Amino acid sequence: MKHHLFILGAIAVFFGSAAAAEQSDDFKALMARQDFVAGDYAAAIAKAQPLADAGQPRALTLLGLMHERGLGMTADPAKALEYYRKAADLGFPQAIQNLASCYRFGELGVTEDDVKARALFAQAAALELGQALSQLGEMLREAQQAGDGYDVLHFDGHGTFLQQQQLGALCFEQ
Repeated sequence: MKHHLFILGAIAVFFGSAAAAEQSDDFKALMARQDFVAGDYAAAIAKAQPLADAGQPRALTLLGLMHERGLGMTADPAKALEYYRKAADLGFPQAIQNLASCYRFGELGVTEDDVKARALFAQAAALELGQALSQLGEMLREAQQAGDGYDVLHFDGHGTFLQQQQLGALCFEQ
């Protein structure tokens, strides 16, 4: 009897998992990114475009990168910037960092703007994106070396302090 109950329990779990296995949009966007990493740009676009059209931030960021670099399509800096902005407005850390890089280096048709770049890197760093924190630190060193004025604020206890790494978000003000 116990053996049969176990099988029924396993079947219930399996069918429950199958229903839950309806892939989330974020998972679908990750699968598009996997195709991108594998170099199958056509498959990545086919998977990411409908998600991006629906406002999925990971898909928007992926298509922004593909438009920026001309991977699987003709490079389109304006479209790349549009996708990055949409995803950044949704709070997606990688898009915020990509947008920050655009302002830092004057890419994709935006005017170089260190103040805006630092603010965006700080925003991405506050979302615990380590690369953004690294970029922000590099900008701080450059500002120090150039003798540029800046104010640094350190927050610890408002969700931006990473206890294990002893890192806090840096915010710049003018």
